[in-house]
Amino acid sequence: MKIFSQEMINRYTYLMKIIMKPHYLLIAFLVGFISLVYEIYSLKIIFFYFTESTHAISITLAAFLGGLAFSSLLFSHVAQKKSTKQKKNLLISLQIFSAIYALLILRNNTIIPYLLDIGKELFIGSPILFLIFKFTLIFIYLFIPAFLLGGAFPILNGLYQKTFENRYVDTGKVYFWDTIGAISGSLAAGFVIIPFFGLQNSLIVPMLLSIVVTIMLLTKRSLKTIISVALVLTLVIVFFQKNKSHNTIDTYNTQLPQTELIPYDSRFGDIVFQENSNYGVVTVGDRGGNNRVLHINYRDMCHTNYHKTESELARIALDNTLGNNLTTMNIGLGCGFTAEALAASDRVESVSIIEINKQVIEANLEFFGSYNNNIIINPKVDVFHENGTEVIRSNYSKKYDTIVIDIEEPSVIQSSPIYTVEYTQHVKRQLEEDGVYALWAIRGGNGNERYNQILYNTLKEVFDYVYIKYGKSVQLYAANRPLDIESDHQQWEDPSDEVNTLDNRVLEKSYNIYQVFDLPESYNDKFITD
Repeated sequence: MKIFSQEMINRYTYLMKIIMKPHYLLIAFLVGFISLVYEIYSLKIIFFYFTESTHAISITLAAFLGGLAFSSLLFSHVAQKKSTKQKKNLLISLQIFSAIYALLILRNNTIIPYLLDIGKELFIGSPILFLIFKFTLIFIYLFIPAFLLGGAFPILNGLYQKTFENRYVDTGKVYFWDTIGAISGSLAAGFVIIPFFGLQNSLIVPMLLSIVVTIMLLTKRSLKTIISVALVLTLVIVFFQKNKSHNTIDTYNTQLPQTELIPYDSRFGDIVFQENSNYGVVTVGDRGGNNRVLHINYRDMCHTNYHKTESELARIALDNTLGNNLTTMNIGLGCGFTAEALAASDRVESVSIIEINKQVIEANLEFFGSYNNNIIINPKVDVFHENGTEVIRSNYSKKYDTIVIDIEEPSVIQSSPIYTVEYTQHVKRQLEEDGVYALWAIRGGNGNERYNQILYNTLKEVFDYVYIKYGKSVQLYAANRPLDIESDHQQWEDPSDEVNTLDNRVLEKSYNIYQVFDLPESYNDKFITD
């Protein structure tokens, strides 16, 4: 005896389809949201290897759109003859695999520079083949997550369509909510998720949303509970175990093993501190004669017995800054002498130090405090473990009277954007109208004149008044009003109008890192731009 008639069953099935339709639109929204969070994250990662050029944007968009296209084509055919349950299971599988890929591969992007090193060795003497290898590697890295997410649209479209007659309207609705999700994900990633969670930790948001989508598609309540609890606990444990030593803003984590320090470690003197960091090995060495030196890999950053130019940079900038109760920012802690000169002024109310390298902060606190009047614990000073390029690009809410930048050389991946026209414009936006910008740059080796001119021209592209002083280092001062500084630019014998931009990094080409740091041509540093 049948309890339910076929008519009742048909009505129930029809009713469930009506109820589930908004459910699928919400899933479409979430999938679009997840996709663009991964897209923005990936774009920022690629900027570390292409220094935010058109190459980075082009390859990211090509890989992402290619993944979506091929995935849509494949899964539209695969899902065509599947039952509703099979389509749901297929969609669940895509969500789970995309979350696993994000956790194991996207987040662990440290493998990229190592693979690039292998490529360099394989294609020695053939820069074109190495460039192809580099583009292919990045393309695959970005293509896979897009492929795993792109198949969701045709599957959801098939699940959502109720009748053949309404297929055009239904497809438009699915596409609309998927696109709205993508727009929301793009905005949320750039303005909320990455600034709040930090670059690598931001991936926890789309991964948790993939879990939410999975739970929404599951039918058995007990199974939903088990999977949701297990996946959330796994994500939390893995993430926070990996982030015990990370600040909220990270870049890729390439670490050099201690054994790689052997060839040139005699330059350190007596080593008092040495730790791997996200940006190379940080070493503090005593060379005798009260000279303590901070190194990143084998590049000496600052010395305790010679820091005249760093201190002078801050003092000259302050001498030309108007008013009292000044708010200042110093990007690049180093040995702390630039920040010390800022804080020493009675006219300065606050100093915000931005330092990307956590180990540099630790080394400064323990081994340079006696040389810089314990600048880190000075009551005027706030130290932020953040990426300086991120700060000047994204933080417009606070204005500064004086901005002083004293960072690594322009050939270093994480520093090179600072020396471009685009980032100089970001600096200008964070200055008060009468504010002063001061930039310290290491000397460029042979061909200093071209190097100096490019630095000068780059700032002059943005500011009305630019002054340059150079000797063993280069000091630049810029403002929108005249300053009381004698400039050396009139001494150039061969004037040039070259400027340094993200897409045309001519400054690096005029800079000889081997000569500046007395390094052999065989020296290889993962953090130096090609």
